[in-house]
Amino acid sequence: MQVELLEWCGDLDMAEDVLIRYAGHDHQDFAVWPNAMQLLYAFYERHPQPDGSDHKRVAALERLCTLVPSHPLTLTLYRIWHDEGSDRDCVGLLFQLLDYATWRDDIRPWRMLARDLANAKSATHVEAAWSIRRDWWPAYHFTTASLPPESSTQSEQTVSLIGYKATVAHFLLSPTNPYTQMALALADHTIVKTKGMSQLKKVV
Repeated sequence: MQVELLEWCGDLDMAEDVLIRYAGHDHQDFAVWPNAMQLLYAFYERHPQPDGSDHKRVAALERLCTLVPSHPLTLTLYRIWHDEGSDRDCVGLLFQLLDYATWRDDIRPWRMLARDLANAKSATHVEAAWSIRRDWWPAYHFTTASLPPESSTQSEQTVSLIGYKATVAHFLLSPTNPYTQMALALADHTIVKTKGMSQLKKVV
């Protein structure tokens, strides 16, 4: 409420200061509260810097995603880093998201990860991320038991998701891994050719 009143009065510097102090962002000795950091990020979204600099907004977003790797805004940070074309660990953000059960069946990080792997982006970052997941991701994400029978009817979204996941498995495991092979068989029996399955066909 205090921040809203300050914004309404046009005192943006004071509103920013309140949010920074609430987040503990300017004191290394204090815990940073994720919700407070999200409020600070939203403030910078509403009030872009007069000089056109986006540094404060991105810094708040980076801090938020560090505190909460599964936060939906991680996809926003991924797009920012990806568009910068720098050597930031974009794929690391996607791996972290997909560690969480709430993201396992979300097509967006799988589509992005499949694209980056197909384009051979950030090989060093991929290897680093995969090295700490190779023992548990296959059973977590790429079990053939999670695939529907070839004779069943699935939504386009589901079929596309399987295509992207199978593409990722193709690169992380091997081209002949069971999950990818069964996904290819499913693609052959699917009438509608989705973007995910088209991506899979392209890489194999």
